[in-house]
Amino acid sequence: MSDVIIMDYIVKPSVLDSLLRIAYNLRRISYNNPSLKAKSVLRLEDTLRLREPIEDSGPFAATLYESTNRPLIPKRIQYGKRSNYTIIGLDSSSRSLEAGLADIVIGSVCAFNHRFSYTIEWPSISGVFNFNEYHPVFYILPNTSEPLSIQDPLLSTTNVAGRSFDLNYSIGEAESEMRVSLENWMLKILSSIGLDNTIIFIDGPIYNITKALVSNSSPDYIREVWIKLLESRVEAIRRLENKGLPVIGVVKRVDKSTILYRTRGLEYIVKRDVPEGDASILLRVYLDMIKTPGRVYVTPKIKVSSTQVEDLKLPSKIVQYVLIPPGMYQLESSFTRVYRLEYTNRTLEILESRGLDPVVVFISDSILSGALEPISIKFSDKRSSSIAESLKKKLAMSLASFGAPLSYSSLKEAEITWRS
Repeated sequence: MSDVIIMDYIVKPSVLDSLLRIAYNLRRISYNNPSLKAKSVLRLEDTLRLREPIEDSGPFAATLYESTNRPLIPKRIQYGKRSNYTIIGLDSSSRSLEAGLADIVIGSVCAFNHRFSYTIEWPSISGVFNFNEYHPVFYILPNTSEPLSIQDPLLSTTNVAGRSFDLNYSIGEAESEMRVSLENWMLKILSSIGLDNTIIFIDGPIYNITKALVSNSSPDYIREVWIKLLESRVEAIRRLENKGLPVIGVVKRVDKSTILYRTRGLEYIVKRDVPEGDASILLRVYLDMIKTPGRVYVTPKIKVSSTQVEDLKLPSKIVQYVLIPPGMYQLESSFTRVYRLEYTNRTLEILESRGLDPVVVFISDSILSGALEPISIKFSDKRSSSIAESLKKKLAMSLASFGAPLSYSSLKEAEITWRS
């Protein structure tokens, strides 16, 4: 049995109570206001769900943090060595449902350690763990020109900057805000529960610098939201590090990132006539190397300094790429995994004071745990995704049973899951 810590609102309206309340009120509003016409807006970003590369959002400076004449350094995997620290992986998930009068965004977050089956999740499907605060897990985005009034402690009709969701808000934007806001909240929770000798992995970059922060074409209200989310992330990481808890971001999608292409000191591995993604550069260099069995390959540490965002001065971060070659009998290079680790200088100091290295910690949670990716993040991803998906299915079923309108695509999606 896993030791699951379950958080519920201290007054205890459970997440299922909130879900049913939302479904009932959407049905009531649609039936009691026949003159209320939905004005659904087709938005390109909702259709394509494009996500800008985080590291390419705005100018930054990248320089080598340490001197080396090798772009990829082999590192031995020390099998059988037991670690004396705990790794907690953190990830969030979001889903959306189109319900005629409104689009509903559903979010969840999970912090997981596979070794001790230690889980903190929000929301929880059952049980009660009294905590002094909570985070909304439902966003309501009206598809009408008139605001919808539904009161529930786990529901928000406004973004983190206090602006009401309206027709101008896209589902994709609200989902991204939900995920990052939940992660920031969970980091705050982790800093308050008395963890000791623990390292925290975040799925993704440590700082979420979106295009909205640096693009002049982005609406001010979107930029304001991401400034607040970024301030919250910086403060959450600083609070954890002040308690001796290192935080490492693990970025899995590095195909389109261009940090290596723009790093001073690594010009000799870059083809300047053709901009290359980081994964492409590393795989090209790796294929030309003499391989050493039983090794992973890492880049030297790189210091990345972002430009100032509004009035917020972002701390510099250190990034390091880890390349996991295929096994002895897997000859195709397509099996090679490339990750980017991100952490602050303070996190590096904490780890080095304990005789640890970020790459060694990463290996202990991946290869030494029998996986090619950090297993704590993998399980937290699966858990948060399953919670968000189950709540979406339950909400769709509740809306249909109450007679509330669902969009054609949402209804068909729900019917497929009901038949399976």
